Amino acid sequence: MLRYYFCAFIPSEDGGYAIMSPDFPEALSQGDDLEDAMFMATDCLRVTVEAYDDQGDAIPEPCALAAARERIAANLKGNDWKPEGEILYPLVPVVLPDATLTRACLRLTWAEVQEIDRRAEKHGMKRSEFLLRAARAYHPDRS
Repeated sequence: MLRYYFCAFIPSEDGGYAIMSPDFPEALSQGDDLEDAMFMATDCLRVTVEAYDDQGDAIPEPCALAAARERIAANLKGNDWKPEGEILYPLVPVVLPDATLTRACLRLTWAEVQEIDRRAEKHGMKRSEFLLRAARAYHPDRS
């Protein structure tokens, strides 16, 4: 299931953005530009939601834009932080955890499967966890 959460992209002096989430106060990040900020916000919220799920904590419903603005303003005021420009509030997609198991068919040679299994075992993982982590770490469009 997919949910969209507001994030605050707060302009910084260096031209980048600090990233804050009104729904997940512990979710903080930064990006060098808008594209990087969106990537970092998406990744930060994914990791935060996974941590909530792993700990058995309830994942909050997304707040409305007005509430997002109020929460971020209160946070900034409480930290005596003045933004360097207008704060942007993009909606960031988050895939919620789904424990439904499914099968996936991959076409690999036996040698490739053995290589994956060796690497997974070396890192204390099962094949599926190793492949998932590798897929999440793979970003060919990022330098």
